[in-house]
Amino acid sequence: QMCIRDRIYFRNWLDFLCEFVPQLLFFVSTFVYMTLCIFIKWGTNWKGRTRDAPAIVSQMVKMFSTAGEVEKPLWGDGSGQTNLQQFLFVIAIISVLAMLIPKPIVLFLKHFGNSSGRFHLLDDDGERRNSALAGRDGDKIGEELMHVLIETIEFVLGSLSHTASYLRLWALSLAHGRLSVVLFDMTVRNASNFLSGVLGFLMLCLLTFGILLCMDLLECCLHSLRLHWVEFQSKFYKGDGRPFAPLSFRESLDLYVLGRSEA
Repeated sequence: QMCIRDRIYFRNWLDFLCEFVPQLLFFVSTFVYMTLCIFIKWGTNWKGRTRDAPAIVSQMVKMFSTAGEVEKPLWGDGSGQTNLQQFLFVIAIISVLAMLIPKPIVLFLKHFGNSSGRFHLLDDDGERRNSALAGRDGDKIGEELMHVLIETIEFVLGSLSHTASYLRLWALSLAHGRLSVVLFDMTVRNASNFLSGVLGFLMLCLLTFGILLCMDLLECCLHSLRLHWVEFQSKFYKGDGRPFAPLSFRESLDLYVLGRSEA
C-alpha cells in the first residue's frame, strides 16, 4: 500500500509498471501461495498418514529447483498442484525479468529522444561539447542499468530474508514453548510435597519471567526496529542523495507566512 501510494503521489508511472506490478506478481506467485499451502496443511487431517504431510519450506525450495514438481501433494494426486506450481514458477520468472529489462530500455529511449534534437544548438566548439554530453548520457544510462540490476537482486534476496525472519520468529516461539515445558517439569511437576511445590512454583515464576518474558521483550524490540528500518523503508525509500527533511511545523508555518507576504 505504501509503495503504490508513493508511486501514484509522485506520478511515477514507469516505476509503477516496471517495479510495483512485477513485485506484486512475484509476491503472489511465491509467498501468497506459500501462505495458502500453510492454511491447507493446517486444515487437513493427517491422522494415520503423517509421513505424507509435506514440509512447506522444502516444497517451496523444490518448486524453484525442479520447476514446479511436487513430491508430496497437499491435495489430490498432485497433478493439479504440479500444474499450479509450474504456472506460478513461470509468473515469478517473468516478474523478475519485468523488473530487470523494460525500465532500462525505456530510460535509454527517453535519453536518446531528449538528446536527438540538441546538437544543432551548439556553438563553434560543438563537437567537443557533443562528445561530453554523449559521455554524460552514457554514464547516466549505465548508472540506471546498474541501479535496476542491484535493486532487482536486492528485492528478490530481501523477500527471502524477510520471510526467513518471520520463520525465525516461529522457531523461537516453538523453542519458548518447549522451554516452558522443561521448566515446569524441573520445578512443579517433580515436587514431592506441598512445600517443594510452593518453592517450585516460585522458581517457575522467576525463571519464566527472567528467561521467557525478558527474552520475548528483547526479541520484540529488535524485530520492531528491523521492521521499521529494513522492511518498511524498503517499500518506498530511495537512496537518491537528497537530504532527509523531517516534518517541522515551524518551518511549514514560516513558508506559509512567507508565501502570504509575497502574494
